[in-house]
Amino acid sequence: MTEPALRCESISYSIKDSDLLSNVSFSVQPGEFVSIIGPNGAGKTTLLRCIMRILKNTGGSIYIHGKDTKLMSQRALARQAAYIPQSARFEYPYSVEEFVAMGRYPYLTMFESTDARGMAVVEESLHLTGTASLRSHYIPTLSGGETQKVMLAGALAQSPSILLLDEVTSHLDPKCEFELISTLDKIRAESSLTIISVTHDINFALRFSDKILALVNGKKRFFDKPALLDEDRLHDIYNADFDSFEHPQSKSRMLFLRW
Repeated sequence: MTEPALRCESISYSIKDSDLLSNVSFSVQPGEFVSIIGPNGAGKTTLLRCIMRILKNTGGSIYIHGKDTKLMSQRALARQAAYIPQSARFEYPYSVEEFVAMGRYPYLTMFESTDARGMAVVEESLHLTGTASLRSHYIPTLSGGETQKVMLAGALAQSPSILLLDEVTSHLDPKCEFELISTLDKIRAESSLTIISVTHDINFALRFSDKILALVNGKKRFFDKPALLDEDRLHDIYNADFDSFEHPQSKSRMLFLRW
């Protein structure tokens, strides 16, 4: 049996007397796309930060390809998993190419510069994300959509097996959102990259996910195939009513909040 790309066992995270995550367990197979949904404050971002060791989980264990992340150096973890936070903006005067090249840091020693092999990965990351034409532009001059694509390029330059995304399409206009989602879908189709994405867009989750994980008050409420996420389960997750519709072109199922 194939070892899961990511396995979380009874993950908990508490601050003083407040439980932000409580006994969350799930596993993700290599190449799967898993969306994480749930109301604000459900623990979605906290879970990603625990996986990346930005936060230290107060209970449970996290395994990447069978290895306990507590036994991995930060550099070794960065070779396996890349994280794109919510709406990151950078005011430092780096060019796009310089920023993406920084994604090679897990493979470099202090004061070592990126070699030809590393720059080939940088070049491929720029082309995969459609940002090669921006290589000489400076990060603060980019639009929100361009910045998110460059963030994705930087993450891909790490050559990770797992990509963790935290609401990467928030604050983007519809065209930029479509371009970013299409880029992710293309990258996934052309590689065995495992993608775990926090999103508030339920229909994005239905369309692109192999599995959907729903968190409510820091606890797992649902983890299964998108086809099983129906109106009743959504009501249980969001305490709100939803209606199902068929998309007029794709004929796929779509769910919308009932007004």
